[in-house]
Amino acid sequence: MVKYTLNGAAISTYSQCVSYIKSNELAKAISKARYFVEMCQSILYEENTGEFEDINDVLLCGIFFRGIQNFANLKQMTISLDWIRFPELVDQIWFEIWDCKERLEYTSSFMNSYINIENLDWIFDDIRSLCQDIDKEYGHGLYLSPGVLVEKITCNICGQDMRACEHITRRIYSGRICEKVLHRRKAIGNHILITERPADPRCRLWPWQNPDHLLYKKWPWQTEKEFVEAFCILYNFRLDDFMHGTGCGLKTRVKANWNNIKY
Repeated sequence: MVKYTLNGAAISTYSQCVSYIKSNELAKAISKARYFVEMCQSILYEENTGEFEDINDVLLCGIFFRGIQNFANLKQMTISLDWIRFPELVDQIWFEIWDCKERLEYTSSFMNSYINIENLDWIFDDIRSLCQDIDKEYGHGLYLSPGVLVEKITCNICGQDMRACEHITRRIYSGRICEKVLHRRKAIGNHILITERPADPRCRLWPWQNPDHLLYKKWPWQTEKEFVEAFCILYNFRLDDFMHGTGCGLKTRVKANWNNIKY
């Protein structure tokens, strides 16, 4: 695929997705964005990266349209005016918000120069409005952060220790995003922190996950029961999840002993 073909396909796909989203033809927008992401995935899997000069552009376009797909999903999930009243749906929406936000923030500068997209404020304003609705109903939130025992951290590009590695986290090298690889002694350490300033906002503790359903704004919570209900403590999020198979993007839900939770 030559550069102008990818560029032209991106321009056409974005224009159609915007039109579908604004006319509430959300299934069409989701399908169109997904098709483009799958096309990028196919190129990245099959092309000889040594001969394909624009391989990084392909990955960035794939991540961008994955974010557009996230946004169309959000519009579809919030089409009912009473979506805020359904806990399971709110949980799904919260994940979709942050997946969408991270992908579009990561790629918006590139896409603006690549296909001269319009300002994405209309999307970010919508996301901000959804967050405000959730904050109004459930407060600003408490979040979980597990203690993890790590033997070493290596680079996924070269395999070296990150401290001696020349690659920069979240930059793209030959169609791959540089990431830290944690070599753990165990999946989770011996404690879980509750914080108001999480590294990953997806790991949110919701009021319906407390068996006593206490008022969420009272913090720290007091409960006579030993366990909270299953909640998300780890989330394997990747900007380019379409390149990593079915194991990517899965939530890890656990029950936690309150004695191991620290404030």
